[in-house]
Amino acid sequence: AQQIAFHLSDLERFWKYLNGTKYVIRAAETKRADSLLYRAMLRDPFLFRRHDKMLLDRLVEELTDGRSGLIGGSPSFRAWVAYSETRFRDAVEFYAEAIRKKPDNYELHAERARSFYHLMRFDSTVAEMNRALEGYRKEDEEDLVVLYESKAMYEYSIAKAYLQTGKLKEAREALGRALTEDLSFYVAHQQMAALALAEGDTATALSEYELAVQLNDDDAPLRADYGMLLIALGKADQAEQHLLRAIELEPWYARLYGLLAHGYEALGKTAQATEYYEKFLARASKSDESRPVAQARLAALGAGGAKE
Repeated sequence: AQQIAFHLSDLERFWKYLNGTKYVIRAAETKRADSLLYRAMLRDPFLFRRHDKMLLDRLVEELTDGRSGLIGGSPSFRAWVAYSETRFRDAVEFYAEAIRKKPDNYELHAERARSFYHLMRFDSTVAEMNRALEGYRKEDEEDLVVLYESKAMYEYSIAKAYLQTGKLKEAREALGRALTEDLSFYVAHQQMAALALAEGDTATALSEYELAVQLNDDDAPLRADYGMLLIALGKADQAEQHLLRAIELEPWYARLYGLLAHGYEALGKTAQATEYYEKFLARASKSDESRPVAQARLAALGAGGAKE
């Protein structure tokens, strides 16, 4: 949403961005905006970019002097419009047409893959992402690319598609290739940890989480997941530092306070547990399903007296 707001603030700049104007793409403010989408895609490389529709509507209005409807437009632009309107089948067809016209534009394969994903055609998703990778590898390393289009991101996307069909071995191999492309791609370790947990391998999960947090210090959900696992394994004392860091990064993320309260309770630190249950309740929505549990724990802690 922040990235879309940035582009909406200057449609002329956005048009130049779409057309690959180098000084616009290389500008520090543009890179910051791209980094927002990159961070979102680290959470989910196939996230539906629902705010694109707002930006496209404004851009079309600007290009057509306020007249309704899309006049002309390249196949890739029409594909983007179709995607933004959840017409994923149309998007797939328009992207195919765009690829026929510009076979060297590998990013079109990645966008087509994302449309296939929303149609739950995961084999096609993998095939298109692999075509994007093939194109990427043919490109000169000095060619200008946007931040969120990378070989590591494509491999990560492939892994996510494999997971949808239960192909754990193939998913793990894709994550390994992502790390080969970019050793700092920490979410691959995070996903490896999740795969290990699914197979009951807690030792590997802990190791992968530790690698992930060493590579990235400012991902609050990552710290939360690691802290939750540590608490579940009876290592609440080790979880404390990760949850406190997560709270520092995302102070309005209510779940973190509840997790830390649970950890303090496991350590017998009643006063701290009480404090963080109260902080959780102050931030959590009224419909949060964890509220009754937190309220019950607060009542039980109050009845038992406070301990340091």
